[in-house]
Amino acid sequence: MSIHEHARSSAQATTPTPVVKHESTAAVAAMDRPQARPGVDFARIPVRHSGGDIAKHEDASPVTGPMPVAATKVMQDKEADDQDAATQDPGSMGTEQPKDKDESMRRESAAAVKTTAMPVHTVLRPGQTAKTDIGAPPMEAMDRAHAQIVAPGGTPTTGNSSNDCLPSTASAALVWNVVDDPPNNWAVSVTSLTLAGQVNVQNWPSDPTNMVVPNTPNPVVGGNINNTAGSSNYWQAAIDDMADYHTVGGGAGPNWHSTGASSAHEWAHWNTDYVVDSVGSAAGGNWPRANADLDALREPKSRSASAAAARTALQPRVDARLATWRSRTITRWNAIPDSPGVAGSTGYDAGARVLLGLITSVRAFATAQGWTGAPASPPRAPNGPGRNPNPPP
Repeated sequence: MSIHEHARSSAQATTPTPVVKHESTAAVAAMDRPQARPGVDFARIPVRHSGGDIAKHEDASPVTGPMPVAATKVMQDKEADDQDAATQDPGSMGTEQPKDKDESMRRESAAAVKTTAMPVHTVLRPGQTAKTDIGAPPMEAMDRAHAQIVAPGGTPTTGNSSNDCLPSTASAALVWNVVDDPPNNWAVSVTSLTLAGQVNVQNWPSDPTNMVVPNTPNPVVGGNINNTAGSSNYWQAAIDDMADYHTVGGGAGPNWHSTGASSAHEWAHWNTDYVVDSVGSAAGGNWPRANADLDALREPKSRSASAAAARTALQPRVDARLATWRSRTITRWNAIPDSPGVAGSTGYDAGARVLLGLITSVRAFATAQGWTGAPASPPRAPNGPGRNPNPPP
C-alpha cells in the first residue's frame, strides 16, 4: 500500500495525511492490484470512510472488482469539554487513509414476582471495580479521582456500500475539567476521549442451495458444493479460491468468499489497528501517556484567580498536547500494512481465519461424500467418442 502523506506545519505540531488500505479482489487478476493497505488493553468496541485517517478497504464486490481508494477529507476537529467544544484549526490536521469486528431475554411471570421499590446506587471509579450498594449514595460517590487514565470510547458509523475502515482522529472528542490542586494551582482532569470513524462491510452473495457463483460455501447435501471437475462449484475449486486470500496477489473471490470474512477484516482494522495500536500503543499516539501529560498540566492560582480563567489559560496547552497525539496516531495508522500476503496485515489475518473455517467444512463434506479421491469422469458409451473399440492387448 502506498501511503501519501501531506504534512502541514503548525505552531504546535505537524500532522500527516492518513492512507487508504483496502483488501484486493481476485476477480480482476488482470488489473493492477491496489497496494493498499497492541499499550493498554482497551475494551473491545463492538465491531476505516470519513474524514481523518487512512481508510483500509476490502473489495469483495463480485462484479465491479476492487473498490477505488476512498477519498479522504479533513474534518473539523471537535474537542468537547463539559458543554463547550475546544476548537482547533482543521487545516493543521492531516487525514487518515482508509483501510479495507443478541442475547435472548428470559423474563419471569409478573404474577410470580413481587416488586418493592428500593434505592440502589452504583459507583464507577477509574481503575476500580464497580461497587453497587442499597440505599442512597454517599455524597462523595460522584467524586472522580484526579489523574486516572481513561480508556477511549466511541463506536464508528457503519454501512454496507463497500468494504473499508476509516477512522477520523481529527474528530476525536476530548472532555476535560479544571480541578483544584491545593494549595496553589489549578489542574487539568481528563474525563473522556471519544473516537470516531466509519466501518463499511458489503454483503457477499450467499445462495446456499443453488450451484451458482459468486457464492458463500454451504457444504451439505442439497447445498452449493459438488464433485464435478471443471465446475465452479467443484469442492476443490471452492477451497482453492478461498485458500489464496492471504497470499501475494490474493484477496476476496472471485467465486468463493463470505460476508463474515469481510466483516472480520474491517473490524480488525478498527479494534486492533486503530483503537489498540494507533490510538493506544507506544508506537502510535500512546493515549495513556498523552492522558497523563494532560492531567499533569497546571495553572498557578496567582495568575488565574478562577477555574474559568484557568481553563482559558490551559486550553492552548491542552490543544497542543492533543495535536501531538493526533499526529502520532495518524502516522501509525498509515504505516500499518493492509495487503494480502504481507506480514502485519491484521485485516487479512482476521479474514483468513474465517475462511479457514469454511475451507475445513468443505473438505470435511467432500471426505464424508467420498469425493477426496480422483474426481469421477463423465460416463461414455462403450464405443463412443474417445474410446478405442480395439484396445491393445
